[in-house]
Amino acid sequence: MIFVMGGPGAGKGTQCGKLLKKYPQLDSFSTGDLLRAKKKEDSEEARALAKTMAEGKLVTSSTVVKLMRDYMGKSRKNIFLADGFPRSQENVDEWNKQLGDKVDVRFLLLFDLDGETMLKRLLYRASKSAVKRDDDKEEVMRKRIALFENSRKIFQQFDDAGNLRRVSATGSISCIFNRVETAFAQERLIKPKPKVIFVMGGPGAGKGTQCNILLNKYPNLDSFSTGDLLRAKAKEDSPMGREIAGL
Repeated sequence: MIFVMGGPGAGKGTQCGKLLKKYPQLDSFSTGDLLRAKKKEDSEEARALAKTMAEGKLVTSSTVVKLMRDYMGKSRKNIFLADGFPRSQENVDEWNKQLGDKVDVRFLLLFDLDGETMLKRLLYRASKSAVKRDDDKEEVMRKRIALFENSRKIFQQFDDAGNLRRVSATGSISCIFNRVETAFAQERLIKPKPKVIFVMGGPGAGKGTQCNILLNKYPNLDSFSTGDLLRAKAKEDSPMGREIAGL
């Protein structure tokens, strides 16, 4: 499990969507989407939930975690992104109560963005949306941002435990996604496609020397010579090795 947090308009849902599209081994759910689906049900509980959400208030942690547990129980995946959780100490405590000994939380991914930019993004999104949501009013937006700001103290405990990964939510969607991929690759949750640089030059041009200098200075790089690969293969006692040796 990876908890994914960021203020309203930080783009965490967009980034989770991009991760799912590129890495099918992942699954993701937004606590907001789970709640919106739940409030459409024809029940007293659903109507009470709808009223709470329309007022921009937090839903009880037991309800949120139960919806998360139900979703994961129906999924065939085993790596989840929890978009919009946790928002309070009560969320954390309820998670530990219901799922703490059943699900391994790897880290909390935090999309950093200031409140003023959050509000500008939300207002722009609401002005362009054909379908108006209950929380598209500016008054509710400000309440949501304030609630998020109150959640920041929760992130500190993850930071203190070494389980917080911060990603700047400024810049283009692709730039932010590159930062997210880097964080996930460092945790060995995804394996990005290798990046290859072809290196050519005539005999004596010094390409091998320059490649070695790059390797010594930048340990994140690796290098191989096709000539060295062929010579190593020619020494093997195998059909391909003997074929190459005979060339």
